[in-house]
Amino acid sequence: MLGYLGGCKKYGRFYRNELEKVVKILNPKKPLSEELNNQFNALEGESYVKFLGVVYDWVDIMLKDLQSHQPVGEKVNLKISGFVPVEGRTEMIDILQPLLSTVIQSKYKNDVFEQFIYFVINYKKRRLMRKDEIQFLIDFLIKYPSMKAVKNSNDDTCYFPILYDEFIEYVQNNHK
Repeated sequence: MLGYLGGCKKYGRFYRNELEKVVKILNPKKPLSEELNNQFNALEGESYVKFLGVVYDWVDIMLKDLQSHQPVGEKVNLKISGFVPVEGRTEMIDILQPLLSTVIQSKYKNDVFEQFIYFVINYKKRRLMRKDEIQFLIDFLIKYPSMKAVKNSNDDTCYFPILYDEFIEYVQNNHK
């Protein structure tokens, strides 16, 4: 949250002008953890989407740096439609659940959120989620506040990334 408020380009790297921005925003009379929690819970709409995008960029940079020191694996085309993990290599999917649990406000964490994470990790078995897919998660959770809403959906969701349509189809076909 501090990095987002300061406009940092990389996670944990603060320059003087970024620190000055943070100092202007935060209330010095309140405990830092309380003030950061208040700032986080106040995020909504465009600012929340921007926050998720910034976090995604930081995670992407950190993963690329980490992966540069990890095994790559052989380039073999087995005509497998899913992701084939390489032992000893960290991918976004490995940290997706704790990452999203940290950056999604508690008011949006419901059974749809949990089932969506399960779907991405265990059913789709994707290596990562794209930036736009993470940024649209809040809009999706607002539009579908319960599993019943997802099951009964016949709405046009063309403005959501395809992953969300696939999730709706998965829920409608597999959760009777």
